[in-house]
Amino acid sequence: IATTTKVMQALMGIDHPCGGMIYEKTVHDSGVALPISDFVNVRIECELAVRLGEDLPGRDDGIPYDRDSVRSAVGAAMAAFELIEDRAADYNTTSAKSLIADNAWNGGVVLGKEVAVPVDRNLNGQRGAATLNGKPHGDGLTDDPMGALAWCANLAVSRGMPLRKGQIVITGSLIPTFSVAAGDEVS
Repeated sequence: IATTTKVMQALMGIDHPCGGMIYEKTVHDSGVALPISDFVNVRIECELAVRLGEDLPGRDDGIPYDRDSVRSAVGAAMAAFELIEDRAADYNTTSAKSLIADNAWNGGVVLGKEVAVPVDRNLNGQRGAATLNGKPHGDGLTDDPMGALAWCANLAVSRGMPLRKGQIVITGSLIPTFSVAAGDEVS
């Protein structure tokens, strides 16, 4: 999901989420070294990812999912970096249609260790921080990750491709997107 958080909506000038896919071959575990030459212009977003512990096929009553109705489907949470392949776009002039047509600029994800989270634990307002080459590079709080998951689940149901157990959903960046260069280390 792109532009789900206030920080990213402000950066992009888009006031609603946009959907895209994360392809299995672009899912990496923490500690991976990726060649920058595999990208035109890779950037990083610091996110909370969730792995579904159960399917979200659509509600029997036909009512759309909301943040409360999807929470029990979260099997685990993890820190994640989304690899943004923006092809050197101008963020101030990019439209939602362009972003969507380019798969929400998803170039993959790097996932941290999965952590089981009790159903009663609120995932909103969780702090995350990024470092670039060992130096602090920003921190922020999760911004309605279950609202983002509900939005994604409803979109998937409406397209006839409901979310399934084991799938990963990234829920929005805690800090503005930032650039990396060859040799940089991000954590």
